[in-house]
Amino acid sequence: MATEVTYNGDGSDVTFNITFPFLESSDVKVQVNGTTVNTPADYSISGNVVTFETAPSSGTNNVRLYRNTAKDSPAITYSAGSALKADDLNKNHLQSLYCLQEIGTVTSNDEGLGLTAGSKGDIHVSSGTDWYIRTDAVDSNMLNTNSVTSDAIAANAVGASELADDAVDTNAIANNAVTTAKIGNSQITQAKIASTVIFTPVATVIWYAGSTAPTGYLKSNGDTIPNGTGTVQGVTADFSALYAIIGATLPDLRGEFIRGFDDGKGTDSGRSIASSQSGQNASHDHSISVSGTTNTKSLTGSVSRISETFAGSGQATGVFSKGGNNTASLTPGGPDSSATGSFNFDASHDHTFSVSGTSGSQGGEARPRNIALLACIKY
Repeated sequence: MATEVTYNGDGSDVTFNITFPFLESSDVKVQVNGTTVNTPADYSISGNVVTFETAPSSGTNNVRLYRNTAKDSPAITYSAGSALKADDLNKNHLQSLYCLQEIGTVTSNDEGLGLTAGSKGDIHVSSGTDWYIRTDAVDSNMLNTNSVTSDAIAANAVGASELADDAVDTNAIANNAVTTAKIGNSQITQAKIASTVIFTPVATVIWYAGSTAPTGYLKSNGDTIPNGTGTVQGVTADFSALYAIIGATLPDLRGEFIRGFDDGKGTDSGRSIASSQSGQNASHDHSISVSGTTNTKSLTGSVSRISETFAGSGQATGVFSKGGNNTASLTPGGPDSSATGSFNFDASHDHTFSVSGTSGSQGGEARPRNIALLACIKY
């Protein structure tokens, strides 16, 4: 005969039926979520109905009603010469019967013993020496604070799936408790980093002063990369993020100068990102043409009293010209101090010049001073 009954709490129901027989209402015990509750503070019994003061929380079989018949003294005590009544005899017999039935039920006083194999609620009995607690039988409210120590937790027993979101508060982590050895490979991503902290973007090109690419980079040497996981230059990784930007081929920057992408400016139109452009240093001439006028330089002067007859018969040509007479008389009137004719000198002029031609031919390689570094690309 059943000596207990369980119900699923739903957070709203407060009444639950007692489905097993009992002698006294005090023999009926109540547990919620594995914890014994008391009357009248938590519930009351009227007839065969238990009424809670507060509806039990939602749960599976978390409301348990069971019988624990008083056995410290007989239900009815007979005295010498008293009459024997059938009800009294039946009550004592039922007390004994109920106590025998309850041997298989653990009571609030930890009395009773499961003598048969099978499920005993939260405990399953396989044999007299093999008992186990069913899955999810131990609720968190059954555990005292700090009752589970680190020594009681098996290695690797608590994984991420066992932790609720934000379950570990920062106050629960000691300073410097999380070391690099505790962080799994590739576990910290940009999404976990503050927006002010920027990782080097995939496809970033750097110049490296070493002969092999640093960790996280490939030599930018024109090698082919897969759209996914593969091995390139001895590095095995997922290259899909780099593939999405540059395609299947790494840019080959060996021995190349870098030119800024035109991006609509018009200086180097028609180019695309990572496109190659050949050199343009063919032989050619530079034309020269110079013209102008010098400043005017004045060379003027005059000469007089050459001879008494110069005014009438003398000649002047080129930059020389005859001047006027110093007197009207053309005959000698005395010694050579007589007045005579004169001439003028005017050499004022301009020089015009022009220069034209070509410079010497220019050709061959154009190469500024430079330093060789290894071009590497982020994957």
